[in-house]
Amino acid sequence: MSVSLLVVDAQRGFSELCPDELPVPSGAAIVPAVNALLALPFARIDATQDWHPPDHRSFVGRADDLYPPHCVAGTPGC
Repeated sequence: MSVSLLVVDAQRGFSELCPDELPVPSGAAIVPAVNALLALPFARIDATQDWHPPDHRSFVGRADDLYPPHCVAGTPGC
């Protein structure tokens, strides 16, 4: 049997390391567990990354007005 690992949006912009973005309480606390999983011999490892241009329509003040700016390309949160 083949087993895969999918890491979804494990980014600074979703942690207390970037409090002005979209932090999940204690978000950085998952890093040791993710790193431990990455060290295992999975047949395949994939990861996603949330990435937005600075003028993304979902940001507060833009068309959809939903979220604070977060995971903007080229920033520490991304």
